[in-house]
Amino acid sequence: MEGNPPVPDIFYCEICRLSRADPFWISIAHPLYPVKLAVTNYPTDGTNPMQSVEKTFHITRADKDLLTKQEYDVQAWCMLLNDKVPFRMQWPQYAELQVNGMVFDVLL
Repeated sequence: MEGNPPVPDIFYCEICRLSRADPFWISIAHPLYPVKLAVTNYPTDGTNPMQSVEKTFHITRADKDLLTKQEYDVQAWCMLLNDKVPFRMQWPQYAELQVNGMVFDVLL
């Protein structure tokens, strides 16, 4: 969706929506704050356009130390900005996640 969606009566930022999506998951840090996917090409045949984002973020030594422990993990989430269910996370169909050139499975 291009442009800015209308602001609902009760507004939650992306970080607040994420924290409410799974009350049993506690976020320790946000090394990369929310970013919006951008359309990279507009197909002429009417199919869905490809969207992507490329971002660089740094993990601190403290973050790296946490990630060596089995009970900590890095997660990437995707949410629809104008979703009628505000606390739902979902990936687009045919999504691909790459980190440092490695492709990761996206759990739908």
